[in-house]
Amino acid sequence: MKTFLSLLLCVTLLTACAETSQSVRVERITIPASLLTCPTEPNKPAEPLTQRAIALYIVDLQYYGRACEDQLKEVRRLQNVETSGSITP
Repeated sequence: MKTFLSLLLCVTLLTACAETSQSVRVERITIPASLLTCPTEPNKPAEPLTQRAIALYIVDLQYYGRACEDQLKEVRRLQNVETSGSITP
């Protein structure tokens, strides 16, 4: 009985070392075209320049800059995924 159990244990351990075929599939990430360009820059305010018009223009510029910066961060993240193979938020 001991011999049988020893033989069964050896067979079980040997099957754990058996070769298994695994395939690796590599996919290239295509960066969306919308991330490769920044949104259109806001138009300068028309004459006569008022404080309100200038303030709104500055707010629009801030939004423009932030949107472009966010898109570039996303492109860098996607490129990092492509080169490293791992996704980082």
